[in-house]
Amino acid sequence: MQVATIDRILAEHSAIMGQARWVGEWVGLQPAGNNPPPAPRYNVDNRYQLRNMIIDLEQGLKNHYTREENVLAQLSPETLHQIHTEHDTVLKLMAYAEGLTESQSSEKDRLEQVITEMLRKIEDHNSLEESVFRLLRDIQNLPRTLGNRAR
Repeated sequence: MQVATIDRILAEHSAIMGQARWVGEWVGLQPAGNNPPPAPRYNVDNRYQLRNMIIDLEQGLKNHYTREENVLAQLSPETLHQIHTEHDTVLKLMAYAEGLTESQSSEKDRLEQVITEMLRKIEDHNSLEESVFRLLRDIQNLPRTLGNRAR
């Protein structure tokens, strides 16, 4: 496991959250910080734009999750199973949200609920993983740190 791979995964978390929040803002959810909620851009006429945004986010997450699971395969099977289960939960929420955008009748309230839950799951999951990846990075850097102290 290389420190550069871990750093890449940590950087991807930030990009993923930015893209996920953009999806949330698109349906009128409160952005981060003290900013007022934006005017929702989502309606039945432009639902395909939102659907494409969700598909792009989903594809990015699938690629990211594959990288994470390859790195984390070195951990205990129980830990890897828990992380895989969380990844699966997020992807199922995304598929459900995508399905809601395909509906002719705008189920905006339900879509907002699903996207809110999806954002919360991604954020909570990223926080947990970032702790794990930072610890792994520190362990990888330990020989170098100890070597510098010996000099």
